[in-house]
Amino acid sequence: GVVLDVQPPRGISRRRQTADRVAAVATRGQAARLDLHGAIEGRLADDVRAAAEEAALDAVAPAAATADVRSSTAAALRRIVSLRRDEAASTAAAVIDGLVAAGRLVQHGGQVRRPGTDAPAPDPALIEAMDRLVAALAVPAPPALAEAARTAGCPPAAVRDLERSGRIVVLGPELAYEASTYRDLAARAVAMAEAASLTPAAFRDATGTSRKYVMAILEDLDRRAILRRTSDGHVPGPRAPTAILR
Repeated sequence: GVVLDVQPPRGISRRRQTADRVAAVATRGQAARLDLHGAIEGRLADDVRAAAEEAALDAVAPAAATADVRSSTAAALRRIVSLRRDEAASTAAAVIDGLVAAGRLVQHGGQVRRPGTDAPAPDPALIEAMDRLVAALAVPAPPALAEAARTAGCPPAAVRDLERSGRIVVLGPELAYEASTYRDLAARAVAMAEAASLTPAAFRDATGTSRKYVMAILEDLDRRAILRRTSDGHVPGPRAPTAILR
């Protein structure tokens, strides 16, 4: 015999097992397997994605909290395919992000709305939370981003808004800077590299931080060709004269 799927659909996803879908796994491989399961590792079959998008759009009438829309979308997903709660939440967030990217939803701070509807009035409490987060990141050695956002009461959607608007610079999942603070640090790195090859140790001492922070900054500047890494250290790159931060 031929084993078509060593991990066949479980739970509610078993309802998707039709003769045609099972037979297709033998000839179409992974695409057919996704169609059979409905959801695999964050990927959704076309019909499941369409149902999730419809659930997300239905939850926006005309504006709603992002967390509420995500919760509604995750619940809709779990009604049609087998997903753990955390998987459903992350997949629902990706569906909403896709709708925003496609212009079918508009996201602002912690709310989403349909295009063409009036933007919700700014939430003073949310604006204050965003300002608190920006202030917390305005230091050479900021706290972890998730911790700082939690302390400030700033939801993930608002953090993304701060990044999109250029108020913060995110270097990694747990590291972000207030924009002008990062520009100052980047300018110092370039100035030091112009004077002599810049080593991480020298930059660490100049900023009074630690290797964790300086390596993230130097790697970002290398990636954007503002600096260039050599065997002796970092030197100015081709974009150093024209840009510190885009």
